[in-house]
Amino acid sequence: MTDKQQPARLGHIDALRGIAALSVVVAHCCESMVKGLTGYGATQSLIGGVSVTWFDIGRFGVILFFLISGFVIPYSLKGDRPLEKFAVSRLFRLYPAYWLSMAATMVVAGGLGLAAYTPLQVAANVTMVPGLLKQEYISGVYWTLFVELVFYVACAMLFALRLLRNAELILLIGLGCTAVPLAGIAARALGIGAPIVYLTAHLAFLFAGYLMRLAVLDGFPRAGRYAAAVILFGLLAMPILAAQPDHKFTVATPLGVTLAGIAGVLAFVLVNRRPFRPSASLVWRGRSAIRSTCSTSR
Repeated sequence: MTDKQQPARLGHIDALRGIAALSVVVAHCCESMVKGLTGYGATQSLIGGVSVTWFDIGRFGVILFFLISGFVIPYSLKGDRPLEKFAVSRLFRLYPAYWLSMAATMVVAGGLGLAAYTPLQVAANVTMVPGLLKQEYISGVYWTLFVELVFYVACAMLFALRLLRNAELILLIGLGCTAVPLAGIAARALGIGAPIVYLTAHLAFLFAGYLMRLAVLDGFPRAGRYAAAVILFGLLAMPILAAQPDHKFTVATPLGVTLAGIAGVLAFVLVNRRPFRPSASLVWRGRSAIRSTCSTSR
């Protein structure tokens, strides 16, 4: 893949990011509509069925967005002082927009009397990792940002160790991310009290997206097979994770989340294999998409 070919391909990726972001917006609109349609059972069931039970459109957008991020983010690590520039670019890419969004959420929710926040909770949320500080998110939709932060740190560490282009290692990490929550489920089945870390299952799709990048743009054929293995393992795990009685993996049914995951993967693969002519509006939407938009309640 030449440098002249890459911008066109990345234009399609931008358009795909726009589709992912719009899918999540639709999901949250449907969620609000379902909650507000009390007394309209048929309409409520139809909207809930289309957006959650039969097909989790929000999860479709999240999986698609994670694959895209994995595809593009590691290649910010290049040039002079790559780690320093990567850290600064990620900081200014995420935090200012996140803080603005957080402030708006607090003003609206507080003004409507929907929530009250403690100073400790606010301070913890400013870091974007409140869960590590034992505090609740200001809004549950911000959880995907934590997943991406973990991926950024992992990429920076692998780059520093000169292992970022080691496809076999990335394969093992991707498979391990999905294995972590499954191991927790297995331990509980054996009567062992163990946590189930659902977020790592999403992290697997970021590493799968990076493996796709190695295969599509860097000419590592085996990386494509590795990506397929990580994706297949992740998709097979989805209904198992969603079926747990006390899970925090998704609000959808096992069927809805699995079909959404399959659709997200197929959309990503098809766009890379058969590029389409993206509309200017979709490309713009994708390039301007804030990562906090691409999130969905668990």
